[in-house]
Amino acid sequence: MAELNSFERANLYVALHVYFSWLADSVGEPPVEVLNFFESLGVELPRRVSRETVEYIKRYRAGIFRTDLNSVAREFLKDHLTALYRAAGYVLTEPADSLLAMTAFAARLAINAYISHIKGDKSAEKFERQLHRFIKTHLIPALEHVKPPEKIFSNVVEELTQIIKDDAKLLAARLSRQTSL
Repeated sequence: MAELNSFERANLYVALHVYFSWLADSVGEPPVEVLNFFESLGVELPRRVSRETVEYIKRYRAGIFRTDLNSVAREFLKDHLTALYRAAGYVLTEPADSLLAMTAFAARLAINAYISHIKGDKSAEKFERQLHRFIKTHLIPALEHVKPPEKIFSNVVEELTQIIKDDAKLLAARLSRQTSL
């Protein structure tokens, strides 16, 4: 994957959030812009999913499914994420450890970085560092533990996770180059 500029990165995380939001609501067709965006990255998103997958996405909580964390860390993950969101000025509309909250927060950080780049504001790097830390610490591990009942959707989640991992690597490399300058 080629390195994304701040506009493309914001689009990535917004599209990811919009797709998971559509999955949780399961109303109508997914937005064509989201389908086209991910198709340009080589991922064909399912346009229909089973009721079981919809329910799985709605009920997914990282504090339950992240078996890479010990039981105490899982128990307090929701509180940790809530504090993280509040410290960043993000208002929750979903449970803090849900896919919707995590993808929305990543999108918000990417949008903030993009807006800062446009303004020539030095806070863009701060937002990109927050985004990188959040996706490495929370979003990627959460996505790695998403195991919906439909194989086709499970495969798509793996592809989306790989795109996020690739972006995290590229973002880390760029941020480390900025630090060394």
